[in-house]
Amino acid sequence: MINELKHQIMDMQQQFSSKSHLISRNKNGNIDTVLVGEEIILETSVGNLIPRYTFDDDSGRKKEAPVKFYKTGELKSLPLEKLTEIPTSVGTIKSELVIFYKSGALYRTFPLNGKVTGFWTEENECELAEIIDIQTAVGEIKVKPIYLQFYETGELESLLFWPNEHVKITTDMGEMLIRKGISFYKNGKVKGFEPLEELAVNSPIGKLKVFDPDPNGIQAESHSLCLNEDGSVQSVITSSNQIVVKKGSVEYKRFSPKLVTSYCNENAFFISPLKIVFGDNSLVFNNINESTESVSKELNYKIIDFVPDKPISCFGCE
Repeated sequence: MINELKHQIMDMQQQFSSKSHLISRNKNGNIDTVLVGEEIILETSVGNLIPRYTFDDDSGRKKEAPVKFYKTGELKSLPLEKLTEIPTSVGTIKSELVIFYKSGALYRTFPLNGKVTGFWTEENECELAEIIDIQTAVGEIKVKPIYLQFYETGELESLLFWPNEHVKITTDMGEMLIRKGISFYKNGKVKGFEPLEELAVNSPIGKLKVFDPDPNGIQAESHSLCLNEDGSVQSVITSSNQIVVKKGSVEYKRFSPKLVTSYCNENAFFISPLKIVFGDNSLVFNNINESTESVSKELNYKIIDFVPDKPISCFGCE
C-alpha cells in the first residue's frame, strides 16, 4: 500500500516535467507549488482535470494560481483552467478551484477563485457567483456558496455563504433564517449555523439568546449555535446574556460578554461575546483575552441580561 502510494505521488509529480512549468520544491525534494505553463491533464478522484495554465484574462480570476502539494507530495490544491463540473455527493458543482485530502478524496470545491483586491472587490466577486440548489437533510438550500466542504468519506460537511446571503432552513426548533454558513454531521443532521438575528434557544441551563454580532473567519465550521446529533444544544455564543454561577445561594462566579475598545478608535466600543460549551459533566466558558474556565454542571446557574455600560458603536474595527 505504501509503495503504491509512492508510485502515485511520483506519477503525479512527473506530469510537471516540462520546462514550461515554474516549479518550487520543499526541502524533501518534493514539488511544493507549480505555475503550470501548458495544458496537462491530471487524473484525480473526481475525474480528469486540467490545471489553470493561462493567466492573461481579465475576468476577475487570480493572476497567478499555482497548483499546490502537501509536503509529502500529494496533490492539495488545484485551480482549474475553466469552470469545470465536479461530481459530489450533493450533485455536480461547477468549480474553478478544488482542494483534496492527502488521500486524494475531495475536501473543498470553490465555484469561484477570484482575486479580491482594491480594484476587484468582494462585491464584484459575489456578483459573478451563481445560486446553487443543494439538497440537504433540512431541505433544499438555494445559495451562492463560497465553498462546499466534504468529509473524507464524501458526505457534505459544510457550506460557506457569500456575505449578505441569507437562507431559510427548517430544524427541530422551527423555520429560521441563517447567514455565513451551516455545517452537518455525516448523517446529514445539522451540526451548527449562524442565525441571521438573535435567537432564543433552550439550553441545559435555561433559555439563552444566541447571536454573534461580528462572526469572523473565512470558514463555515464554527458557529454561534452548535448542536449535538440528537438536536440538543452543544455550545452557544451570546452577546446578550451573562451567567451567574452559585454554590447554594451564594454567587461563586459570573461569566459575561465583554465590552472592548475598538482596535482603531479608543472612544468606540464593541461587544466581545461569551461562548459556552455544554459538556457531560461541566460547562466551559470562554471570552476574548481570558483563559477558558470549566465549571461543574452540578452547580446552580442563573441567566441574566448583559447590559453594556457604554454605547456600542462598532464591531471590531470598521
